[in-house]
Amino acid sequence: MTINFSKRDIWRGLNTVLLATTVGLLLWSQPWQGEVSQKRTISTSGEGTVSAEADEFTFNPSYDFKGDTSDDVIAAATNKADEVTKGLEALGIEDNDITVDASSYENWYTDEEEDIVRSNLYMQIVVDDKDKAQEVQDYLLTTSPAGSLTPTPGFSDSKQKELAAEARKLAIEDARTKADQSATELGLKVGKALTVEETENYGGYPIAYATLDSASSSETKSLPIRTGEQDYTINVNVTYEVK
Repeated sequence: MTINFSKRDIWRGLNTVLLATTVGLLLWSQPWQGEVSQKRTISTSGEGTVSAEADEFTFNPSYDFKGDTSDDVIAAATNKADEVTKGLEALGIEDNDITVDASSYENWYTDEEEDIVRSNLYMQIVVDDKDKAQEVQDYLLTTSPAGSLTPTPGFSDSKQKELAAEARKLAIEDARTKADQSATELGLKVGKALTVEETENYGGYPIAYATLDSASSSETKSLPIRTGEQDYTINVNVTYEVK
């Protein structure tokens, strides 16, 4: 039996063999691995800090109740929550900015020493204006809360994004400056950034507040809220290619 191969069939066969051989050599030698392993890098850290006044204030007033039965304290807590909520809404605070921890006063307990039932009510109020926060603090002082009325200052989501962008830019510039200095000392030149890792933080700061120890609950004015400025910091670790 005679088998005839055309020139086209022969070329196809040769091309297939060459392609398979080339792919096999590439998989065996992995030249791209050699390129990565030979890439020289330098890693530096950078820090960027910006300062701004708080634009959000969070109050966390609490109230204590005691009575002869659990129904008594739950009713008292419920009435107080309604009373405070209505008072805040009258000041222009939106309902979705007021949180009442219902489980706090439903978890009543018996004080065996005094033979009474006790319960606690916890609320959270978020205010996005310092003048309005002052009004809220003045009002809360009249509601006979337990403990401090200190609002926690902070930044709103939009403000945080704005500050983060500014701080990140400063941090990366700081890291690049350090990388250039180190590379120059080694006789190298910094190339593109390969990886960037970052962490962010901002700390609170003390502001004026009113407590039941320093001001009577019958007073209608609390100490003024003075926020000052708060730092917002971003730290980065950047790895650069060097040549």
